[in-house]
Amino acid sequence: MWREGSTKEKDKERNVVQFSWKWFGIAAFLFGWCKHALAVSLPVYALTTASYDDRLMVNLTYWMMSGEWLGMYNSNTFVKGIGFPVFLAVARVFGFSYLSAISLFYIGACLLTIVALRPLLQKTWQGILVYGILLFNPETISYTTQRVYRNSLTPSQVLLILACCFAIYLRYKKPLREWWGWTVGAAFSVAFFWHTREDALWILPFLVVFAVVLAVGIFRSAKSWKGKLGKGISVIAPILAIPISTGMISAVNYHYYGMYVSNELGQGNFPKALQAMYTAQTDTPEIEYVSVSQAKLKQLYAYSPSLAEIQDQLDKWGALFSTYDRHTEDGEVEDGYFFWVLRMAAEEKGYYESPQKADAYWGQVAGELQTAFDNGTLAHTWSMPSALMPPWREGNFGRLMKALAECSKVAICFDGDCAVKFDNSATSESDGKDGITLFEAVTNNITIAPEEMGTEHKVKFEQKFWIVLDAIHDVYRVGSPLAFGAAIIGYLFGLVQIIKKMLGHEEQEFRRRKWLILTALGCNILALCAGISYNHISCCPTIGPFYLSGVYPMILLFEVLGILWGSEGVKIYG
Repeated sequence: MWREGSTKEKDKERNVVQFSWKWFGIAAFLFGWCKHALAVSLPVYALTTASYDDRLMVNLTYWMMSGEWLGMYNSNTFVKGIGFPVFLAVARVFGFSYLSAISLFYIGACLLTIVALRPLLQKTWQGILVYGILLFNPETISYTTQRVYRNSLTPSQVLLILACCFAIYLRYKKPLREWWGWTVGAAFSVAFFWHTREDALWILPFLVVFAVVLAVGIFRSAKSWKGKLGKGISVIAPILAIPISTGMISAVNYHYYGMYVSNELGQGNFPKALQAMYTAQTDTPEIEYVSVSQAKLKQLYAYSPSLAEIQDQLDKWGALFSTYDRHTEDGEVEDGYFFWVLRMAAEEKGYYESPQKADAYWGQVAGELQTAFDNGTLAHTWSMPSALMPPWREGNFGRLMKALAECSKVAICFDGDCAVKFDNSATSESDGKDGITLFEAVTNNITIAPEEMGTEHKVKFEQKFWIVLDAIHDVYRVGSPLAFGAAIIGYLFGLVQIIKKMLGHEEQEFRRRKWLILTALGCNILALCAGISYNHISCCPTIGPFYLSGVYPMILLFEVLGILWGSEGVKIYG
């Protein structure tokens, strides 16, 4: 496979003999059926009053299904990505329930991962093992899945991106016609993920390094400039998918609302105004988790008359959101909630009658503060890449390292919530303020409101499944830390072999590719955990399975591949 002539034929013969798609298919179907049965039997946890999270996703989905795109414009319309509502709407159109669609999507992602890694999974049992461990990821049958929110989609999206990119990496020396489908898959997967979450920035370093490494390999291996160009464009397609898809969504939004924007937290004048308030430096005391305190706001009013216009509304909404954070007694609003306060205050003042009016208002606020920065009347510090990220503070490094250690422990040890259990029988038909009927119409599942826990409902669920769910979670909770340690050893063993070049050319190529895949997984795990940890120490509590849903499939893949490939090296030199 990696060499011409007889070696290639031997590789082909070896792979055909040792890997049976028939037996893998049988095992995959049986495992998938069992996992799907567990997933679709979960009761759905309907947070009907979560106006900025679950309820917003359901509302957007309902409007899409009704042909109204994102509904009547307000301060929440362009705040969160459309990926999850689009997924829900498409699933509902084709008759799938929310739980079925999420489950089948994840099963498909696990299958594609095995197909992608097939050149390096030489035996049938290896493919079954990797598939099974990924498939029964306990965080895909937990509280995260029970909520009608975008985090339940993240594990599948992350797996699809990695599978498509790894498939390209393992096949880029072949003719483009043999792997262009993986390029299309990577582009769609990246675009889908990018427009599902506003914090998808962590995937960019991986995509850039992936494109650079493959571009170098292509220009060294491709014989013609036509081949170099075609393959080169293909490997940067996942990155190009981001601006192209952003432009397409912005065009649709322009058609409906007259505003060429896909998300107001990353585009337009609102992030500029938010960033200006974050980075402005005043003589007010520094408060933990709070970049814009009440005292700082009062000083900013002197520099921005436009901001001062919504002072009363800011006081009102600030008092409400201050009750949600970690220090409710101080009356301050943590950074994770502050942008909601700004938008709700401006909406109440009447600035969200249209996206144009809202954008013009925030442009005035940003311009007034920028003028103060430019003329030196107001000091400011440097900003982070995203407007949602507060500026770096003195002492943050130590706090970040501590949070990163905690985050890694939660992720590797599968600490945190399991599935939420409800009783069977009876019925749940309430509507009105709690919106149960709306949730059930959109999801096609029986849903239970939080305040109804402990009462009886018509939830079709076998109680014996809870024993299985708990057992799965316990196995991963105990086994994952041990497996992660073993995978680290396997990873280091592979590195030593590469450095010493102890293997022949063919085996060295296999080892190098395996090691680079493990390196990519490790770097992605670190990047996501670091981002969540920084958000935890600066914005709002985020260290938990719900926010870490995207890291679990990467950890499981790193563990099983690290152990498999490390043990192969031990056999060679044992």
